Amino acid sequence: GHYVLEVCHTGHPSHQLELAPDFRSGRLYLQPADPLAGEALSTLLRIAFSQVLLLHQGVSLHASAVVLNGQ
Repeated sequence: GHYVLEVCHTGHPSHQLELAPDFRSGRLYLQPADPLAGEALSTLLRIAFSQVLLLHQGVSLHASAVVLNGQ
């Protein structure tokens, strides 16, 4: 029993993070040739971190913003 997180953008390869049930170890399957690999890594790590916090009765807050044409 492992947890598997997967991020896949349309037209791009799949990136996965496999985590042990206690979140103490994991294995990352990242496609470095994908121009969105950095974004996928950031997303996978943020999700994993949030899950670990739940084990310790913590709370994770995430904020983001989108800017288009300076607005």
